[in-house]
Amino acid sequence: MKTMRHVAGFLLFLVAGHLLLAEVLPSDLYVKTVYVTKVYAHEKGYKVLYVKSNLDIGEVYIPLSWVAEKKAVIVPGNDPAFPYMSIYWKKGEFFKVILYVPEKPDHPGWGILPRTEDVSALFEVDTLQMEF
Repeated sequence: MKTMRHVAGFLLFLVAGHLLLAEVLPSDLYVKTVYVTKVYAHEKGYKVLYVKSNLDIGEVYIPLSWVAEKKAVIVPGNDPAFPYMSIYWKKGEFFKVILYVPEKPDHPGWGILPRTEDVSALFEVDTLQMEF
C-alpha cells in the first residue's frame, strides 16, 4: 500500500513538473486573432477586410490554392463572433491562417468583388503580409 502511494506521488510529481515546464518553455508558434469586417469571395480566393489595432481597416488576400496546401482553413459557422481570422506564425514566419466565416451567404459579413475590379494578381502571394 505504501509503495502504491510512492508510485502515485512520483507520477503526480512527473505530471506537475511537465505542466510547469511546458508553461516556462517558449513556444515556436505564435497566433494573433483579428476582427474581420467583410470577406469578399472571388474565383481565386478571398479578399478580407480586417480591423487593425489603430481601428483602421486593413486588407489581405487569401488564395484558394492555400486551402489545398493547408496554409489556409475556411471555417463556416453560425457563431455571432463570425467573421474573424486567426493568423499563425511558426518560428517567426507565416505558417497558417484560419478564416471563420458566416455560413449563410446573405450575412452582412460576406461580399462579392465587382467584376470591374481586377485583383487577380493580388492573389498570387506566398505569404500573408499584414499590418496590425
